[in-house]
Amino acid sequence: MKAGRIVALVFSCIFGVIGLLLLIGGIVAAVAVGVARDDDGFFRTDEIHLATDSAAITSENLDLGGTPGDASWLTDRGDFATVSLDIQSVASGEDLFAGIGPTADVETYLRSVARDRVDDFDDDRYVPVFVREEGEEEAAPPGDQTFWVAQVSTAEPAQLQWDVESGDWTIVVMNADGSRGIDADVRVGIKLEWLLPVAIGFIIVGLLLTAGGTVGAVLATRTPRAQPMPGGGGPSAPPPPPIGASSPSAPATSPPPAPEAPPPPAPDATPPPAPEAPPPPASDPREPPPPSAGTQ
Repeated sequence: MKAGRIVALVFSCIFGVIGLLLLIGGIVAAVAVGVARDDDGFFRTDEIHLATDSAAITSENLDLGGTPGDASWLTDRGDFATVSLDIQSVASGEDLFAGIGPTADVETYLRSVARDRVDDFDDDRYVPVFVREEGEEEAAPPGDQTFWVAQVSTAEPAQLQWDVESGDWTIVVMNADGSRGIDADVRVGIKLEWLLPVAIGFIIVGLLLTAGGTVGAVLATRTPRAQPMPGGGGPSAPPPPPIGASSPSAPATSPPPAPEAPPPPAPDATPPPAPEAPPPPASDPREPPPPSAGTQ
């Protein structure tokens, strides 16, 4: 195989693999959009039970790059994602607070307050695993703070929504008065408006790359046809078999037909020759010769 065909085959295989991966990813994303989203367009977790005797429960910091308020072509327009937090107090009549704020401001606010940080989840039961950060002071009411970018405070089931922005953020759940002892059920959701168009784009591009790579690989591995000899002659005759190799047997043929008998000759239409006249009788030498015409 020529070097050009090898290069074409390699690139065709690469394009085919990339196209197949894009196609699979697009199909998975499209199925997720159609099956896993709720009526509001959110992908939501199962219900998570939060219970602690500390004054606050915080998430790990959500580092989305830069500092709060930095310009971003995607996140600052709210086009990247929308986060929701459904919260419900287990103890009837207990006011709960949920808020999202810059990590640095949250750390300053809760610096000397006992709190639990969600470090992981038990995958089997979806139970959060906490890391305790000790403190002795009582927390001021969270609703009095001014750094929250989204917050909700209610005794009834409520939902907090926030359009994601660039920055470093922390989610906080507390009692509305800042007291210790939290007992709540929450569900976290995220909405990605761009996911379906991207999935469709992946499917289209994946199909094109897969088809193009397949066609290119077939063309690169196809055996070229024999070229005619210069001058219009046909392809050269195959080489004779090697010495000692049995020559292919000639195909069996039927014996030639026997020649037909020639037809009998036609009768000769010419008449037979006439019989010759008998010679004159010999003269007797004793008889006298006949008289000549000139004698009288």
